[in-house]
Amino acid sequence: MPVNVATAYEGLSLEYRALADDFISMLSRRQSNEEETLRVIRDARNGIGLSEAFDNVDDFMESLNAED
Repeated sequence: MPVNVATAYEGLSLEYRALADDFISMLSRRQSNEEETLRVIRDARNGIGLSEAFDNVDDFMESLNAED
């Protein structure tokens, strides 16, 4: 027999409702962060939003420490 989520939620004490709300909020933030992470990985693979490529760490550090 399927569970009616709204009825189950209404049956919770206020303390457990708060915990459920916090958990749902955390899941929403996590999903958002995962989507952002995947977008950044996709962009990096496609060369979107990157500065310049470096052949070695010394060149990178020189660029990083250079005054603009």
